[in-house]
Amino acid sequence: MAKIKLSPEEREKVERGEVLTRLLHDQGVEAIGIVDAAPAKVYRVVTDYDHYREFIPSVVDAKVLEWDSKEVCILLEKIKIAFKTVEVTLRITHDRARHSTSWTKHGGSFARNDGSWRCEPHGKGKTLVTYTVDVEAGLIPQFVVNAVTRGNLPDLFEAVRKRVNSNGA
Repeated sequence: MAKIKLSPEEREKVERGEVLTRLLHDQGVEAIGIVDAAPAKVYRVVTDYDHYREFIPSVVDAKVLEWDSKEVCILLEKIKIAFKTVEVTLRITHDRARHSTSWTKHGGSFARNDGSWRCEPHGKGKTLVTYTVDVEAGLIPQFVVNAVTRGNLPDLFEAVRKRVNSNGA
């Protein structure tokens, strides 16, 4: 697994408990933050798809439609964006040994929806979490999509932290 590259200023921000968000050079956005729990526990939360609606603010509903194998599932999500609810189906590949997932759009409203979660050990009992997402929403300008997505990422991390601390994992 590639080590996350952070400037000294970015590393300091993350160590203070803030969520670092940044645009990726190729496409999409990235968020990096620390969660006070072991990687396995954080991974259980971010892969607890059937309960996303209970703790992730933008998710109205989510359910696994099928498992292609032990490592790959098809997930249907209903996501609230502004005043509209949209559906997206994702093909998610799991690497349980590395506590990571990656997904690609399988169907639904978006032209593109690719992303990943990585949960890496960070000191004793902590996890450095990296979330990436690249969404293309058709007629909406990409800079708007990236700005809205980037603005929502700190809330996503806070939701994951709360879920981990509530023993929802």
